[in-house]
Parts: sequence; structure tokens; C-alpha cells
Amino acid sequence: MHNDERSIKPKQSSGEVKTILLVEDDGLHLELMVRSLTVLADEFRVVTALNFRKAQGLINEIKPHMVISDLQLPDGSGLDFLSHNHNSYEFAVVVITSQGNEDTAVQAMKAGALDYIVKSEQAFNELPRIIVRTMREWETRCQRNEALQALFRSEERFRAIFESTTDLMGIKDSQLVYSHVNPAMAEL
Repeated sequence: MHNDERSIKPKQSSGEVKTILLVEDDGLHLELMVRSLTVLADEFRVVTALNFRKAQGLINEIKPHMVISDLQLPDGSGLDFLSHNHNSYEFAVVVITSQGNEDTAVQAMKAGALDYIVKSEQAFNELPRIIVRTMREWETRCQRNEALQALFRSEERFRAIFESTTDLMGIKDSQLVYSHVNPAMAEL
């Protein structure tokens, strides 16, 4: 472990242990967040990084389930994790900042952040609850995405069969009018 990293290793757990990557350049804030997360040690492993570059290096190594990043880092922005993650559904992203700004919060949420937290003593105390809620929301989004992808694959298979069969096939709408016919039926 490098001197700029802290880690909470999970206790013995019967379920899957998820990894959280905390990216924060303020040592005091990082310590407060790590300390508040010790209550989740049965469920989560916490790895920390003090800057964007270090965090980027850790992402492929540790494959986090969630990244909680300060908005303003010395070498990047917490929003940069959203562009890395865009449409790939690799990990949940939560942005945390000292400068609460409604426009930036809206921008972060539209870009895919699951939460935007303004640093405060209360926010640090609520972090475990926020993480559990965010992970539940993330898992629901991933399941929905997987279901949509499965539906798309199923529709593609049906379309391929429908278009390539020599059997006559047609689909009728609610008024019993053909809305779709396959090439064999169209030929007839």
C-alpha cells in the first residue's frame, strides 16, 4: 500500500464484497469519509486515491463497483469519471464537493452521477446510508440495462427468423390488419 492510500478491508462476509474507490485530495476529508465507512466493512472494501491519475490507474486494477470523487482534483475533475463510464455501466459514480453549485449538480446528474453531495459533517455521517442507497439504485439500473439488452437480442433473433423463413408469416394489429409481413408472404 502506498503512503497516499488508505484502505478498509472487509471482515468475513457471506455475500459478495463490493469495492468503493474514494478519490479525495484533502487528507482530512478523506480520513473522515474512511472513518464513516468502517460500519460497512462487512459489505465493502474501500480503496483511496489522492488524485485523478492515481484513481485512473486503480480502476482497472481493483474494478470498483462505485467511485466517490471530489469534484475538483489537482489533476482533473470528478466529472471525468463519468465520461470514462459513459454507457459502459462499469461502476456507479457519486460526486462530492465543498462548493455546492446547483448548475454543476444538474450537469453531474445529467452526465450519469447517481448523487451529488456537498461536504459537511452531516454528509460524512450519512455517507454509509448514501452508499447503500446508491448501490441499490445502481444495481437496479444495471438489471434494467441487462433486461433491455436481452430484449433487444431476442427481438433481433425473432426478426432474423421472421425475415429469412420461407413460411408465410404476418403480424396483425388490434384491428386484425396485417402490420408486418415477412418477405415470403409479401411475395405471395
